[in-house]
Amino acid sequence: MLLDKPITYEDIKRLEKGIELKEGKSLPARIKVLAEDRKFLEVGVKEGRYHLIKRMFGKLGYKVLSLKRIAIGPVCLGDLKPAETLPLSQEELEALKTLLGLK
Repeated sequence: MLLDKPITYEDIKRLEKGIELKEGKSLPARIKVLAEDRKFLEVGVKEGRYHLIKRMFGKLGYKVLSLKRIAIGPVCLGDLKPAETLPLSQEELEALKTLLGLK
């Protein structure tokens, strides 16, 4: 994802502990800085609340300029286009079942 300004190391630590939002505190996020200017990040979250990432960063004073989902749980999306579907492999199905406690 791309931010409007460099993220501080203090804010990274805050995100990694969870951010208080109006409906409750978010789970801790995993943040990886991908560029020296600290504007380009990889963010991992374990929940899918409405615009969660944008709201978490907005709470800290950042604007998310670009955001692309690269995976949902164990399923990597690759070059999947909007509204395009992707058949899941047997391994992906099994991993999702395990993740959801269905196995």
